[in-house]
Amino acid sequence: MQTENASRIEADRIRSKRNPGYADQTGKKLANFDNNPCLEEADASYRCLHENNFDRDSCTKYFLNYKNCRKFWGNFALDRRRNGIKPALPAKEERDKILENLSLK
Repeated sequence: MQTENASRIEADRIRSKRNPGYADQTGKKLANFDNNPCLEEADASYRCLHENNFDRDSCTKYFLNYKNCRKFWGNFALDRRRNGIKPALPAKEERDKILENLSLK
């Protein structure tokens, strides 16, 4: 348990060093679950990299999981924008219900 916490702290340190403020181009903070529905997957990728001495080949499944998450929620938000639904990305509680209904989680 303690090593998992240390890995999480180290992953956060690495991410903040690479991406100060975790902000995207619009200025939204990406370290917030409301703005980034794939934050758990991103954190898992960083932790995997850290635990495997940044050997990308050993973390392929984490990268693929993150890519699929971004693709799913990106298409979801695009459909909502096209239909005039605001906000384009629902809140975390609503996203959890959507995933539960799709039995993806």
